[in-house]
Amino acid sequence: MKKITLFMMALVMTFGAMAQFSIGNRIMQNNDAHTAFKYNGKITEPAFVNNTKTASVIISAVATETNNVTFTATPNADCASYKILVASTGAVESYATQNSTTVEAVIATNGDEYSGVQDLAYTGLEANTAYTIYVLATANDQTTVVSTTNFTSAVTGGTGTANVVFTVDNVTTYSADLSFTINDQTSYYYYLVESVDTLALYGYTTTDDIRTLLETYGTKSYTDLAGAYGDTDSPLTNNTEFIVCAFAYNQNDVLGTFTAPIHFITGQGVITGLNDVDAISSSVYPNPAKDNVNIAAKSKIERVEMFNMMGQKVSGKSVNSMFTSVNVANLNAGTYVVKVYTAAGVATKKIVVR
Repeated sequence: MKKITLFMMALVMTFGAMAQFSIGNRIMQNNDAHTAFKYNGKITEPAFVNNTKTASVIISAVATETNNVTFTATPNADCASYKILVASTGAVESYATQNSTTVEAVIATNGDEYSGVQDLAYTGLEANTAYTIYVLATANDQTTVVSTTNFTSAVTGGTGTANVVFTVDNVTTYSADLSFTINDQTSYYYYLVESVDTLALYGYTTTDDIRTLLETYGTKSYTDLAGAYGDTDSPLTNNTEFIVCAFAYNQNDVLGTFTAPIHFITGQGVITGLNDVDAISSSVYPNPAKDNVNIAAKSKIERVEMFNMMGQKVSGKSVNSMFTSVNVANLNAGTYVVKVYTAAGVATKKIVVR
């Protein structure tokens, strides 16, 4: 069967600064079935007219399983060729309206072209979602007609506790091998790989922040993934700390088991040893600091305290997250000691406040 591409409503979204994040990226692996449609930014009118509409294509044998749909497209004798576009129901009409164009133009520009009878497979569907197969049939005299067939994608996962297990291995100066494995209750999950500095720059300093980011802008994954993240053409920045997060949901959109993020440093490896002071301290930044100090730990942080060089506590706060931020704008310039209390132990780090 032949794979056709997905026309994503995400194309209509404007991410602004969020486009820098890797939430829209895919793990690079062989035979990756999650190939998203990439819009080239141009809408052109089809080079034909709509007069006598004689061409047609019958869509039959529509079957859904997990995040896939298969169907057969059968053109009539008047159909010279046809284009197919599969999208969430209403997406093409909405896109055409927002871009002041026609449904025909959207299908003509973004659809895959075929002739003759075709058995087709479409992958990357969201579970339990209404979809439409849009067909633009072209007759021998270049007249066209649009037809649609609706279906609902399969329900995946269960109603129990969703869980995704993820690992990081083989960290190099520019890439890392990642894997994500879901249980049978998981309908979908989000994952993110990003430097802790970039996340902090945009104010995403807790796992709840990241989860909200992904639920708003993230791309859902429905199956296990494994492969290299980063390569020589799109390398990760060397000697930089990255965080890997994943959140699994069941078919009722209920968040499943919390799994602690994994930190790794390109060129060095995964941060291991929860009692290792250096491992936890490597996520205390920036240093020197002026306004805020961001703290990330592999184990949940319970409390953070700061002391001046005379041993006097100048600030303290309770925390219940993997990330936190401490305001130092009101402190005098100088050197301070940050103590990070986690369930795995206490880490100590000296920082300079300007």
